[in-house]
This record gives sequence, structure tokens and C-alpha cells, in this order.
Amino acid sequence: MCELSREDAPVRWYKDGLEVEESEALVLERDGPRCRLVLPAAQPEDGGEFVCDAGDDSAFFTVTVTAPPERIVHPAARSLDLHFGAPGRVELRCEVAPAGSQVRWYKDGLEVEASDALQLGAEGPTRTLTLPHAQPEDAGEYVCETRHEAITFNVILAEPPVQFLALETTPSPLCVAPGEPVVLSCELSRAGAPVVWSHNGGPVQEGEGLELHAEGPRRVLCIQAAGPAHAGLYTCQSGAAPGAPSLSFTVQVAEPLLVKLVSDLTPLTVHEGDDATFRCEVSPPDADVTWLRNGAVVTPGPQVEMAQNGSSRILTLRGCQLGDAGTVTLRAGSTATSARLHVRETELLFLRRLQDVRAEEGQDVCLEMETGRVGAAGAVRWVRGGQPLPHDSRLSMAQDGHIHRLFIHGVILADQGTYGCESHHDRTLARLSVRRECPVLS
Repeated sequence: MCELSREDAPVRWYKDGLEVEESEALVLERDGPRCRLVLPAAQPEDGGEFVCDAGDDSAFFTVTVTAPPERIVHPAARSLDLHFGAPGRVELRCEVAPAGSQVRWYKDGLEVEASDALQLGAEGPTRTLTLPHAQPEDAGEYVCETRHEAITFNVILAEPPVQFLALETTPSPLCVAPGEPVVLSCELSRAGAPVVWSHNGGPVQEGEGLELHAEGPRRVLCIQAAGPAHAGLYTCQSGAAPGAPSLSFTVQVAEPLLVKLVSDLTPLTVHEGDDATFRCEVSPPDADVTWLRNGAVVTPGPQVEMAQNGSSRILTLRGCQLGDAGTVTLRAGSTATSARLHVRETELLFLRRLQDVRAEEGQDVCLEMETGRVGAAGAVRWVRGGQPLPHDSRLSMAQDGHIHRLFIHGVILADQGTYGCESHHDRTLARLSVRRECPVLS
């Protein structure tokens, strides 16, 4: 404020050499000879040198505006321990003065940034940090800091105890037949919680047909094929601490049905090429059985048929050969019955026998006969004079189904004699006569 010697003398106001203009932040007042410049809400940046210029004289004012200290006025304590449940909502709140004070938030020494998972708020003097869905890893030391003061919030996040979900009643005993699979399943209130499975008080070991799985919050114990040793009490406990929540299952494995052989296999003798059918009756009718031949498990195929007719089990071997002879066994449970299969060679008889042949020296000769069935290679043999044929490049033998032939190329006088064809069951003979070739007179 300055006071003039004349009430109507004009004045001008300057700040730092520049003439000022009146506004809400700078008000010029005049009351007679008194002139005032008013800063209704002075800020530090409003400080400077102000001049009231009346033409012939001037008044100088140096204005310094000092900002008030930025303080945290609530809560009064400078360090707080806060406990929350996880997952859950966490809100840290404090009040500052002046109301426009700027703050910074830190977690474990690092300045935080606002995000969907961490929200920063400012409303009037209130400053907030909010974690809408706090997890255990969000625990730590949070600091709200103004230019002059700070407050520390020690956030402790405790997970609620693990519980088993959807337990209205105790699970009923589970009764299964031997060999059936068993699945024990329960659901926890937290997906990552560890569990301990026990069987009749002892820890469950994976392997040998028993598997443990974790599928999100579900915990599963699988037995691939239940046996008597799998019966008993199974317990799933959330963690190893004594008294931790647990859930128990009772598994009952029915006694295996006693399989009996109502009748035994009967030994069979068949001829080569015939079918052999073995029959046996078992009890109960739906009992599982295994067929074996010479100790090896039999599987169905073009020459092997397995059938069931009520309590009867039937094994048919089609077109038996000599090599099929042996022991046939039916195994049912812990019992078994066996019988021998004998395959007799079918008689190889001659339908069309050898015929005597006359030939001239140098001609090719064919001796031919026909068998009643197609014999295996080597089933017949050719002889001469009761002895095996000599090794001679002029001799060759051929078989075409039932027909057997002996070829002699370029016969000589020494080839004549009695030739025969023999099997184990028959024999046919024929005489080969060779005439000396007569010279032709010209």
C-alpha cells in the first residue's frame, strides 16, 4: 500500500518491471489517497519486486512468499502395521495439509506407478493407494511422502486357511470290483495349496498303477486297476501341519469271484488238413479265460477261432498241419486245463499210376503219375531199381498240383530199367525200355 499527496493523482503498478493487470489473483484497490495491490491467495511464484509509480515519485516493495510446510496430518503415527486377508481389497489412506500438497508413493523403496492393479487417488486433502485384488506377493512396506514428511504402512497379507469345498456330507464308501479303476477327487479353496495323500495312515507312493494329479484347485488320486491291496482309508490333507483340514475316502474292493472249470479239455487226434475244436466249460459264465498253445498265448486269426457259448469256451484250429501238434491249455483265474493235439499225416495214395514206356535211344521220356491229394514238397520220391535216382543233369522232376513228373532227356541204353514213385503210404512202378537207334541207309 502507498499513500499519495493528492487523491486524484494517477498511479501504475509494476511487478519485476512489467505493468500488472488486474485479475482474480491480483486486485488493485484505491481509497482516496491510499492505493493498494492485493494478492488474495499468494503463492511462492507471486513473489518479486512491486513498484507503485505516481509519475514524479515511486514506491518499491519486495515481496517474498514462503510456501507452508507440506505435512501429513492424519494418521498421527508415522508407521502403521496393517493386516489384510488375501486375496482381498487393500486401501492405504492419509490426509495432507495444505490440501494441494503433492505426494509420492513407494513400495519397498521403489516408486510405484498407477495401474489396474494399483490405483492412486487424491480428493481434497485425502491421498489413497488402493489394491483392488491384493495377493500375498503384494505385502511389503508402502511409504507416502510429501516434500517434508512421510508415513510408512507395513502391509501384511495373510492367506485364509485352505478348506475343502462342497462338502455337505462325508463321502460314502466306494465299492469296486477287482480290476476296476478308482478315482478319488476333491476341490480346495486355493488352487496352489499343497496336499498330502495317505493310505491307511501311510504316505501314498506314485507308481505301480497309482497316480496323483493336480488340476487347478482339484486334487485327484487314480488307481488304474483296483486290487485287494488298494482297499482301505485314503486321506487328502491340506499340508503336512498337524490338525490341517483333511478329507477321507473309504475304498472297498470286492472279493474276486472264484473261477471254476466245470469240464476239462479232451485230447484230440485229427488228420492233416482237418479242423480241431477244443471245448471247456467255466463258472461263472463271464469269467475271463486265456487260451495257450505250447505255452504261448493264442490270438484270433485266419486259422484260429475263439468263441463263447454261455459257459462254454471254444477254440478251433482250422486246417491242422503236422507242426500244429502240441499242448492246448485254457487258463481261467488260478486254474487251468490242458490237452494234447495229435495230427496224423493223411495217406498220400496214387490215383493214376505210372505206365511202362518204350523209347528209342536219344528221345526225351516223361514218366507221370497223379496223387489223391496235393502233397507237401518231398512227400514223394522217385527211385530206379529201388534206389534213389543218381545225380544226372539229364534227369529232372516237377510237380503241378496232384501231378508228379520225371523227365529223362536224351535217353541212353543205360537208362532202361524199372522206375518207381513212392510215398509213405503207396508205391507205383513202371518199366522203361530203350531200343538202340537203327542207322538209316541212304
